[in-house]
Amino acid sequence: MAEIELTQLKIPHEDNDSALREDIRSDLEDSLKEYSEIDLLVELLQNALDAMDERRYRSICAKLAIDSSHPSSIAGWNKTVDDLIQSDYEAFPDRSSGVSPQAVWQASAASIEPRRRRWAEVLIANLGLEPNAIEQVVNLPTSWAQLSIDLDLSNPYQLTVVDSGTGISDPLMAFRHKGSTKRRQDERRRRGIRGSHGWALCNSRPVRPS
Repeated sequence: MAEIELTQLKIPHEDNDSALREDIRSDLEDSLKEYSEIDLLVELLQNALDAMDERRYRSICAKLAIDSSHPSSIAGWNKTVDDLIQSDYEAFPDRSSGVSPQAVWQASAASIEPRRRRWAEVLIANLGLEPNAIEQVVNLPTSWAQLSIDLDLSNPYQLTVVDSGTGISDPLMAFRHKGSTKRRQDERRRRGIRGSHGWALCNSRPVRPS
């Protein structure tokens, strides 16, 4: 069984909260027990994508001048996801139609710009905003979205996942998996949040241009 000593954690010496230190140590050990190496990489990437998706969501809400944390904003976003998934499900040809119609559908689904505009149209409608707000969503820049994976093969080897998401305001608290807001069942979560433990395993920070 993997064990982590408190002295291994890079916690500032002035932090004398032994309960916090023990919670973090316990959660880190849980991570080592629950994940194989490939699982851990998947979790890192999942949390990186979550952080980037959250930044995109906040950017859209800021552009539309709506509160990203308000229940109506989350409900409108979730309805958009549900509506478009249902629309794709209904439009997808069944097996009896043969492979050609399915290939045509796949090609249309790969057309990013039309789908981006359709997403914006449905989102604006579900948020109860005027149609002229569609362009604000369609034209939001996406060049900031970057994700890198660095592997150092020295002994011991080190894997680093860096993303351009929301970042971590308090890294120590982020490792408290069991206390994550993602596990609160009394709150309506926004569609797109895949992981259950916050941004814990991913040290989100801006990617430096090469």
